[in-house]
Amino acid sequence: MGGKSKGGGGHTPYEAPDSLRSAQKLRAIGLISLGPIKGPANKWKDTYFDNTPIQNANGVDDNDTGSFNFTNTEIQYNLGYQDQKPLEGFEASEREVSVGAEVKQQHPITRSVINPDVTRLRLTIGINALISQNDQGDTNGTSVDFQILINNTPRGTYQIEGKSSSRFYRSYIIDDLPPRPFTVTVKRVTADSKSQRLQNGTHWVSYTEIIDTKLSYPNMAIVGIKTDSRYNPNFPNINFLLYGRIIKIPTTYNPETRTYAPGLWRGDFKMGWTNNPAWIFYDLITDKLAGLGQRIGDYGIDKFQLYEIAKYCDELVDDGYGGKEPRMVSNLWITEQREAYNVLSDMASVFRALAVWDGTQFTAIQDRPADPVCLYSQSNVKDGKFTRQYAAGKAIFTAVEVEYADERNLYQKAIEYVADNSMIARYGYNVKKMTAYGCTSRGQAHRYGKWVLETSRLEQCTITFTVGRQGLMHLPGDIIEVADNNYAGKVLGGRVVAISGKKVMLDQPVEIKGENYLNYITTDGLTKIKIKSVDKANPAIVELDSVPQGLNIFDNWVLKSGVVSTQLYRALGITENDDGSYTITALQHEPQKEAIVDGSASFMPSVTTAHGAGVNKPANADVSFGDGGVKLTWTTSTNHGAVKYDVKLYRNGNLYSTHLDLDSPEISFDNLPNGRYTVEIRSKNRAGQLSDPITRTFEINLNITRFVTKSLLFAIELDWDLPKTATVGNYTEVWRSTTNDISKAVKVATLPYPQNNYVMSGVPLSAEYYFWLRCGDKNDNKGEFTAAVFGEADHTPDNLLNAIEGKITKSHLGQELINSLKNDLDSAVSEEAKARIAAVNNALQQINNQAATTGTAIQKLEKADKTQAETIKTVTAKAESALSGITAVRQAQANSDKANAQQITALTARMGTAESSIANIRTAKADKSEVASIAQQSLRATWQADAQAKADKAKTDAVAQSKAEIDVVSRAVAGVNSKLLATHTIKTQVVAGGRTAIAGIALGASSDGKTAESSVIVMADKFGIVANANDSNVKQVFSVANGQVGIRGDLVVAGSVTRDKLSSGGGGNLLDNPIFANNAYGWGENRGNGALTGQTTSLVRRMSNKFSGLVTNSSVMIAEVRANSAVSSWWQIATQTVSVDPGRRYCFSAYMDAWACTGELMIQEIAGDGKSWVRDFAFSGRKGRSIAGYSQSGALEEGDGSIQSSTRSHVFFTAPSTGYISVVCIMRNIQKASVLKVAMPMLEECTDHATEPSPWQNAGLTEVHGGSIIANTIRGDHIQANQEIRAPRISGGEIDISGNDGILRVGRTGNFLVRASSQNRGLVMNNDQIIVYDERGNVRVKIGKLM
Repeated sequence: MGGKSKGGGGHTPYEAPDSLRSAQKLRAIGLISLGPIKGPANKWKDTYFDNTPIQNANGVDDNDTGSFNFTNTEIQYNLGYQDQKPLEGFEASEREVSVGAEVKQQHPITRSVINPDVTRLRLTIGINALISQNDQGDTNGTSVDFQILINNTPRGTYQIEGKSSSRFYRSYIIDDLPPRPFTVTVKRVTADSKSQRLQNGTHWVSYTEIIDTKLSYPNMAIVGIKTDSRYNPNFPNINFLLYGRIIKIPTTYNPETRTYAPGLWRGDFKMGWTNNPAWIFYDLITDKLAGLGQRIGDYGIDKFQLYEIAKYCDELVDDGYGGKEPRMVSNLWITEQREAYNVLSDMASVFRALAVWDGTQFTAIQDRPADPVCLYSQSNVKDGKFTRQYAAGKAIFTAVEVEYADERNLYQKAIEYVADNSMIARYGYNVKKMTAYGCTSRGQAHRYGKWVLETSRLEQCTITFTVGRQGLMHLPGDIIEVADNNYAGKVLGGRVVAISGKKVMLDQPVEIKGENYLNYITTDGLTKIKIKSVDKANPAIVELDSVPQGLNIFDNWVLKSGVVSTQLYRALGITENDDGSYTITALQHEPQKEAIVDGSASFMPSVTTAHGAGVNKPANADVSFGDGGVKLTWTTSTNHGAVKYDVKLYRNGNLYSTHLDLDSPEISFDNLPNGRYTVEIRSKNRAGQLSDPITRTFEINLNITRFVTKSLLFAIELDWDLPKTATVGNYTEVWRSTTNDISKAVKVATLPYPQNNYVMSGVPLSAEYYFWLRCGDKNDNKGEFTAAVFGEADHTPDNLLNAIEGKITKSHLGQELINSLKNDLDSAVSEEAKARIAAVNNALQQINNQAATTGTAIQKLEKADKTQAETIKTVTAKAESALSGITAVRQAQANSDKANAQQITALTARMGTAESSIANIRTAKADKSEVASIAQQSLRATWQADAQAKADKAKTDAVAQSKAEIDVVSRAVAGVNSKLLATHTIKTQVVAGGRTAIAGIALGASSDGKTAESSVIVMADKFGIVANANDSNVKQVFSVANGQVGIRGDLVVAGSVTRDKLSSGGGGNLLDNPIFANNAYGWGENRGNGALTGQTTSLVRRMSNKFSGLVTNSSVMIAEVRANSAVSSWWQIATQTVSVDPGRRYCFSAYMDAWACTGELMIQEIAGDGKSWVRDFAFSGRKGRSIAGYSQSGALEEGDGSIQSSTRSHVFFTAPSTGYISVVCIMRNIQKASVLKVAMPMLEECTDHATEPSPWQNAGLTEVHGGSIIANTIRGDHIQANQEIRAPRISGGEIDISGNDGILRVGRTGNFLVRASSQNRGLVMNNDQIIVYDERGNVRVKIGKLM
């Protein structure tokens, strides 16, 4: 039997692709610094994830995506200021709490939340895998369900569905939280898997407590980072390269160029970034947030000593690579809290110094060359004994390993090994391991190690000796010079016995060979004078090359000889002994150590083969400046094959930019910030081999060196020189302020390159400005502000007069204007009269129409006729008054009014026969209201017609774009609320060459039923007056130029502007005759109420001009007293009464010189009558400010004495309420023969902040600066004789010129009055009216208020 077999195909398992992928976003805020920082140079290139920069150094900008090593990353900085805003995208504070527990169906996981500030929760749920496999082996996705419960109350059921063969996370936000504390539970709903074919294990990974609040972290520099887990699966190690804290630095210091302004530093600071260790040391001591400022403060440190240390740190030395670098810098990030002294000691070690508290303040003692401050020899040391001790062999180091952070290797730790082979051969190998605090430069680390070695080699001796109180003359750390005669075997020091000119006798004979110098110390420091010879008869006498200034008998001296030298030591300790002596311990000091250390670093590779690399280095490199910026060109010697170039640009020693694979031998740089630059150029062949580099240096300085201002007419011109490196894209900012304070300045202009001149127009004469400039480029790099430069408009009288005078005179235009005024007015009035008559006729017609329309039938018309007629006449009178024209055309107005009256009379008659449809009109009051209403309507129609009636416009010239025209417009308006308004305007206009000139006058009158007023407004550049139409002599009253209105000075009555009419306070001298001319005219004296005369034999007050330093025609007042004995009385040798402004502050000063007496200045209060004495209330000498005592021998001698050699005494005081004072120069403490000399007294008004008198000025007005008086028009005859203008500017106060001939008053509040006579005669002007009276006192013209 047989059978058949069947064949069949198998099933291939299928695996579905993963449909679940998760990504987490890292978001973190890092604290950088307490207090503001300067920030990163480039936030992408200077931020490192695991030592890899986010963007490579060759990246062009943020859009160069190919240069980024990490994407989907964000970085934000807040630099640590008080008013900084919260970081964007960090609107909440989050705290993640790890759970890491698997959730089973029968075992829910619960956690408690107790933070009271939590507003939301974010739960992160994860699965290790989510797959299911069927019987055929197919792998697909599946799902898992779970619940989240708050306080055991379900908040929702969630599902994760899909396929994932690896770990997958998903987050869920839970808000609307209950009061704290509460519990959070994750409960699995899906049954747990019991097979490997179903993987859906659920884990509660973590929960995050979210506090929804925006935090700005004031005064904290922070960084916010966001990155994606797809690029950083693990939390990276993040590093930043930053410019650190903004600290106090001297105002004279430029931290970019590391230079100091010449001159003295006043001890003031500005804020800026620096890595100079001296100023970081200062910040650690004085800063109240990060340092000891709460305990020590700004006055607890010797900042001037630090200033010298800082300059020493900034000096440039060799960096070991062929360039230069600062001697000492400090780049560090202090992240741990330690004892203050340890931190300060570490910081001081950066600049080779010791931090010392001297009992009152901190100071730093730096190991650097300095002159000795004290000399010691057997002559001033106890028992003449010096004790020396030398370092032990094991304390002498012959090699040093210095640990530092290498800036050339991403600031990784590196060891710099420094050794001295000769010392190793002598002392053996003794290595010292140390850390260079804050050091990132290999060159600086090498110098640090070399300094330790040279200190061990050269400074091995410690000396001890005992002295007297001279031990208090210096402090630990100071350099002292020791002349130990016993140790030297020669006389090297001692004391001075006698001095005679250039010859000095010493306490011991000396022997000299070659050039020798005598050294001694004065208050100015160490003095060194060459010795010419030694007396052969007495070797203790030496003749010096010059007279020894400041050398006294018994002073210490030392001999500087080329044969045997003294020794320098640095004081380490000063100990007081029981017997009052002091023991000094000092360490040997060798100044030559500095030169050895600074030149020791050299890291250039040595040549070990004659074979070349196949690439010749570039040659003939040249730097040039042009419109394209800085251009660098070079050439290359013949090479085999194509050559490219790599260029590196360093700024201030740091890599600034890299340019690789350049094809041409040139490159340009534009918009570089300020700094010193070094360019390194290498050639590169096809194989990538690089040549030796060639370097070139240049400097970019955006600072403006020259800036001046020039005063123009109502304008200020600014002119400056642009920096030599300025190019296209650069600009200049112009800033301005009314005070010399740049913090209050505003920017007025930004001017593009190459503009170097600017004119500010429209400047009032009273305006004063300070200007600053700074240059910038399109990358917002900016130079320093210039110093403030003062500017104001031109005040020269001749220039102002030329600009204003003569604009309207006897020219053709002036004559035409005079001739046309009369014709224009006559024509305008004639047209106005015609228009008024037509308007009245129109009103009559409207009233007739109104009457016919209403069909009025007035009851009891006989009684109403009288009331109606009176009402119409009253209203008509008001209309006549409101429409009245110019007084000169009264006849035309009268004719018009007569015609109006006739028409209205006829109208009244017709109204008497009219019928009325109005019923119930019972009383005369109703009749009156009705008629008045009709009259008001008729008048309104009249005025509306009158407003539309304009005079013909005459266009006398219309050629191309030039024209001349005259417009005359009249307008009258009556409102139903009883408001009346009438205006009449005349305008002339000329247009030519694109410019317009307009002259016009507008007259207006208005009434609101209660009050009435009128006004006249004139628009013109010049305002003149003529006597009549035939007078061609135009007299200017006002002129307008550049918005300034001026009044002619010759309109002021001659001799009527006196001193008391002008405000004081200009800073001028308020005294009459302060030069004592004409035998001191105007100065009185008081001889002690007669008592002085009885006590003396001779009293003389005389004037002398036999002194230097006096102004022309001035004298010195000399008071001389002769008596038999000391005088108990006093002598007021010079007195003068002056009017002052009550409550204001003044200063009285004078040059005085006294002999055998005391000179004093005194202020007396005088009563309101200007004569009676009230009290003595201010003195210059009663508080120890007397000019001279009894023993002074008179420095101011006639013949050769200079005023400036005497003392200028002064007294400040506040003016009394009476308004009068007397200034007094008084002699006190008079002896048998006493002399007091007084010169150049001065009384000035001053501010509350003044502490010294102003430079002396003669009497009189210093300048008139009000802007409202035309320059060069106040002549001498306009100012009363023997008076002066007491202020440099007319800027306040009152003007009151009164007399029989007229009055001119200008008040403090702006009120003014001008009267041609004290009676009502001629012209009267005030704020409200202009009135002209005739000879009989009748008003002829009245403009303004008619009341």
